[in-house]
Amino acid sequence: MFIIEGKKIVYTDYLETETISEDISVDEEMVRLEETEWIADILGKLNPDYADVLVLKYYYGYSNTEISSLLDITEGNVRVRLHRARLAIKELIEKEEFNNASQL
Repeated sequence: MFIIEGKKIVYTDYLETETISEDISVDEEMVRLEETEWIADILGKLNPDYADVLVLKYYYGYSNTEISSLLDITEGNVRVRLHRARLAIKELIEKEEFNNASQL
């Protein structure tokens, strides 16, 4: 879970115990938990300013205008941070794939 404290987003226990739906198999639940861990790991490697705008945009669904108000930055700065965050994530994924391929 993510909570907003002042102008910063605080990442809380992202692996909260949840009731597994009867419609979801144990395998599907394990995949979901692995994906959650992976996303939290990637966010943890990002510049906190980039992680903040990503979480506000894609997890909470805030608009760029709302994000700019919450973080007290311009909308242009929100767009720049989102762009740089996406590039940083792309680089992290490519680096991870390269490291995994070189270990084979």
